Amino acid sequence: MGRVVTQLGSASRPLQVIAFAGVPGTLLVMLAPRVGVTPLLVGAVVLGVATSLWNVATTLIVFGYVSPTVTGRSTARIFVGFCVGMMTGPVVFGLVVDRLGDWTIGWGSLLAWQLVLVVLSRPLRGWRSGGRTA
Repeated sequence: MGRVVTQLGSASRPLQVIAFAGVPGTLLVMLAPRVGVTPLLVGAVVLGVATSLWNVATTLIVFGYVSPTVTGRSTARIFVGFCVGMMTGPVVFGLVVDRLGDWTIGWGSLLAWQLVLVVLSRPLRGWRSGGRTA
């Protein structure tokens, strides 16, 4: 992934692709109660891979934006954000489902956030295409 970002000279395109990759996975999971178990399994895998790639890509992209003296702190902040999201997201999702008695709001909000990420992944300023300099 790091090599792809460096060769492209921009971090925007890989982030847009990864953000959009989660959309079909979410749609398959949302539709699973109506169409069966197989789409649920495929959607879960696609969603899991997209989430993992987002984590890896954003961490690698930090190297193109920050000084080597703050790389450790910057990547640590990214991991803390992901970990807090992974801990609180399922709890909030579960509370929404329990209160409303329906999965649609939870999956719909995830789908909306994925589409927001596609838009926010527009061309990034400050990217050094050669990556981190020594």
